[in-house]
Amino acid sequence: MNRTYKGDNRPNVKPVERVELSEKHFKLRVIAAIVLAAVALVMLIVILNGVLTKNAGWTEIEVTGSAADNCSADFIFQYDLGSSGASSTVEYRRLAALYTEATERAYKLFCSDKEFESVDNLGRLNAHPNEEIELDRVLCAAFELLERFGDRSVYLAPILSDYNTLFFSRYDEDAAEFDPYQNAELAEYFAEIAAFAGDPGAIRLELLGGGRVRLAVSDEYLEYAKENGITTFVDFGWMKNAFIADAIAEAMAQSGYTKGSLSSFDGFTRNLDSGRGYSFNIFHRVENEVYLAGTFDYTAPMSIVYLRDHAMNTLDDGRYYAFGSGELRTPYIDTADGLCRSSIGDLVAYSREQGCAELMLGAKPLYIAESFDAEEASSVSGMELIWCDGTEICCTEDGLSVNGLYDDGSVSYGVRYVR
Repeated sequence: MNRTYKGDNRPNVKPVERVELSEKHFKLRVIAAIVLAAVALVMLIVILNGVLTKNAGWTEIEVTGSAADNCSADFIFQYDLGSSGASSTVEYRRLAALYTEATERAYKLFCSDKEFESVDNLGRLNAHPNEEIELDRVLCAAFELLERFGDRSVYLAPILSDYNTLFFSRYDEDAAEFDPYQNAELAEYFAEIAAFAGDPGAIRLELLGGGRVRLAVSDEYLEYAKENGITTFVDFGWMKNAFIADAIAEAMAQSGYTKGSLSSFDGFTRNLDSGRGYSFNIFHRVENEVYLAGTFDYTAPMSIVYLRDHAMNTLDDGRYYAFGSGELRTPYIDTADGLCRSSIGDLVAYSREQGCAELMLGAKPLYIAESFDAEEASSVSGMELIWCDGTEICCTEDGLSVNGLYDDGSVSYGVRYVR
């Protein structure tokens, strides 16, 4: 009920009384205040000492300062502090500084729609088609690796924004508008982009040596891009963190820090040290259920790539979409037509010699396909693979140690060596 008041509606406040402070015991009060201040200072020092002092053992290394403009949110970097005999506190500070620098640099290098001062990145490449420019050595090496594998998926960049909109949709009706499987007009556009992406005459990166490159784009494609508002021609998309993981691992190794493990939320892991034991979870999606089928044990160093067609954590909200019908959309786009495809729910690839990027490019053709070719997977060279077939965990490495097999009485997993 609303009430109306007439007259002065200010609150009834008692008049301020003037209070005379006694001078009695003034010195005692001053001493007490000094003592309290000293106690507070000691407590602050103790707290800071606890924060800044690091104990020996496995510790997560975090970036210093703001997390803006770096890619640390995508990674977890753990390190065995003090294992080399150095002060764990000093080692942590050095690692934090190095990790901060590495994640900031990687973020800027692989940013495709923005240029940064003193960083020869993808943004600069996209902004200067048909011009000879300098490109950072990390990106040059990445393009050389793509060229060696014949992989041209970086040129699918123009359709990534549509997929991102699909993944971030809240309702099926909204998602359907950006789903090429349901929107015929969008599927036609994606096919046109895929045709350009697959044609070296339409777009290609020319590596001129000495860090000089040229993004050659045909007049036809430039005109098409202008008509369709395309400004980004090259983007690593879901592959980005594979290259970043390798770049960060290399930066750590070059500085002498090799007793740690780096992993990204989207499935790329680099264990840097040797002689240490690790384990890796093997997941298996069966319709709407995801089983922890088992774990495999290994000794570092190791690179691991885990490709999956389903979300596993909150960071995956912008990478997948599950329709109410159970249909899934993923970031794994086929260069043939621009449509996303996953031949199997979960595929693990690992290697003791290759980095994440090389490993990912080797496993990619098996994964982005209409169906999974188990025979080809069992005979692939240069890497080891793990996948599930029914309730069997299939391993290409004979004798791989697989433990913790899932068994709830009705579903029971076993192991099959396929090579």
